[in-house]
Amino acid sequence: MAKKISNILKEYGKKVAEIGVKIEIKPQMVPRKAITRFMKLVAINVDDPRSQNMTRYSLGQILTMAFFAVLGGELTFIDMEDFCKENRKFLKKVLLLPDERTPCHDTFSRVFSAIKMEQLEKVTVAVVMERLGFLRKALKIDDGGMRHLSVDGKVMRGSGRKRGTDEEVPDAQALHIFSNTEGVCIATELIGEKTNEIPVAQRLLGTLDLRNTLVSFDALHTQQQTIAVIREGKGHYVGALKGNQQFLEQEATLFFSEKDKQRMQNKPTEYYETIEKAHNQVEKRSFYLAKVNTKKNNVFVDWAGLKGIICYQKNMYNVVSGKETTETRYYITSLSDVVVCAEGVRGHWGVENRLHWHLDVLLGEDANMTTDRVALGNLGLIKKMVLSLYKLLQPMLKEISIRRIRKKFGRGDFKSELAMLLSLDEKTIREALEKATEKK
Repeated sequence: MAKKISNILKEYGKKVAEIGVKIEIKPQMVPRKAITRFMKLVAINVDDPRSQNMTRYSLGQILTMAFFAVLGGELTFIDMEDFCKENRKFLKKVLLLPDERTPCHDTFSRVFSAIKMEQLEKVTVAVVMERLGFLRKALKIDDGGMRHLSVDGKVMRGSGRKRGTDEEVPDAQALHIFSNTEGVCIATELIGEKTNEIPVAQRLLGTLDLRNTLVSFDALHTQQQTIAVIREGKGHYVGALKGNQQFLEQEATLFFSEKDKQRMQNKPTEYYETIEKAHNQVEKRSFYLAKVNTKKNNVFVDWAGLKGIICYQKNMYNVVSGKETTETRYYITSLSDVVVCAEGVRGHWGVENRLHWHLDVLLGEDANMTTDRVALGNLGLIKKMVLSLYKLLQPMLKEISIRRIRKKFGRGDFKSELAMLLSLDEKTIREALEKATEKK
């Protein structure tokens, strides 16, 4: 079993910091190869439902223009129209448009509402993983750790209508499977009105290769069938216990009396703690792992692969107010390594901090008033791809915030920033490494 959870983006950042890589790209030199690659992926993977004798732009051209617009900080279909008008000469040149006319917002809206999300997702994930693959290969990053996926749902709060009436349209919801290892959302699906997250998560997880993978989820997804799907895929899990598994949670607490916890603190295989100080607060996180014998006739016997119960206790002390608070949570797991369990518990919230927060605050997902669910979902896929590409740029830009990177694209020389992003390939990184080595 792996001794740690892999974090490729973190390792990538460390490598760049150690070497001091600075990529020097000549302004206006936007690599056509990367753009052609994106449009080719679209042509191969995404069906174009439009009547071909009535189209001015190819599907690849429209989606590339949308990608450029979101990359430049635009968030809606009307914003895309304005972006394209302002950059029409550049777009005509790099996308080989028939003339300098560009799509209106209705064209973007119709296309995004007509294409299939699962097809577009193959393209957006492939683009990010390909870029990341270039960087990993050039920088020789292969930490051999366990991959970590987080399962979590998100409500798009600007998509509902007529609240409090008989004609109320509820907010759209989506289920995300986020890879904390690569910082990429690898699966997204909108939740239908007649279902919920649970069966959607089970179906999506059943399509993934889960070997050497830890899947974490909140109490909603702590279901026997969900765990069975993960184990059938050769994966491991850490699942929270709460109200929907109340009896199971009550049984779990019996493993962690004060006497039991004191005994565990002397065993490094059963106890792990971290102490951190930030924002005038000292946080001590304690993780206890109790091994469970499922061969006995107990409440844990029907949970596939279950090996242990985790007690996670967080003590917070505010150094200004002197106030002290404590939180205690319980989890079930198929792992027997308390350190990996602790990383999984803490890392799970990456889906909130590294995906959902950015989508809402920086990419305006909650403020988007698009009523068409499919168009909203496809626009979200482009935003997730852009967010992941911003993250790949961070180490090269001395770890400035995602917000500042987005601003650089929006208010700076867009073509120059785009050139740098699209040049993050193996050849360019290797050349940058050689220059950095020569300088040293």
